[in-house]
Amino acid sequence: TLKNKYGIKNFKSFLEKCSHDTAKAMVNLREAPLQEKFDTSYLCSIHYQLFKNTFEWAGHLRHLPFTFEDGTTAAMPEMKRTGWENPFALGDEIPKGLQKLDQTLAEKDNLQG
Repeated sequence: TLKNKYGIKNFKSFLEKCSHDTAKAMVNLREAPLQEKFDTSYLCSIHYQLFKNTFEWAGHLRHLPFTFEDGTTAAMPEMKRTGWENPFALGDEIPKGLQKLDQTLAEKDNLQG
């Protein structure tokens, strides 16, 4: 279980609480006006809104070190689900992928139709 604001260590209990909070956050996001520019910053903002009640590091990129209020520091340059052979994205691939996403979105006029 990831370090969380609830202090919950039991995975099932954590998922229940996190799911409840993110469901409420999704309702709020649906009601909020969309930003004009759809880019990496906006995605980080969405992540923050979804997980701000759950994780101190909500809205931050996971491959960069993050210092918690208790003074501990963590980073997750590799993320791999149980049963997967390959990681989701490696630390040095994350900024490259986000830069490519921003470029594609800019070329598509930020999906403004």
